[in-house]
Amino acid sequence: MTKDYDLSIIKNLDNDPLFLVSLLDLFLVSSEEDVELLEHYVKNENWKGIKDTVHKMRSRVQHFKMQKLMDQLKNIEAQCQTGLFDSNFNSYIVDTIAYIKKILIAVKKDYLNLKKAEQ
Repeated sequence: MTKDYDLSIIKNLDNDPLFLVSLLDLFLVSSEEDVELLEHYVKNENWKGIKDTVHKMRSRVQHFKMQKLMDQLKNIEAQCQTGLFDSNFNSYIVDTIAYIKKILIAVKKDYLNLKKAEQ
């Protein structure tokens, strides 16, 4: 099964396992906060909040080679910026949030395995 992310770029930056563990921890905490924000903004149809949050997330996910998610976030950001929404925009965002949660579960599993290996 292919993962929806790749840690090779980060591992190439610094092969120190403690660095990777702390970076994954920061990624997970920030991403979980962003998911909560997105859910709140979608519920309240706060397009600027959605745009700002996905823009912030894009800079983070690029380091994990999450191309599918990157494309989804770009699409959401563009529609929020222009105000020209596809007819299925809300369900697209909800599906994207579900996809993010799926990725976070897998990243958390890797994070816990790496953390356990360091103890």
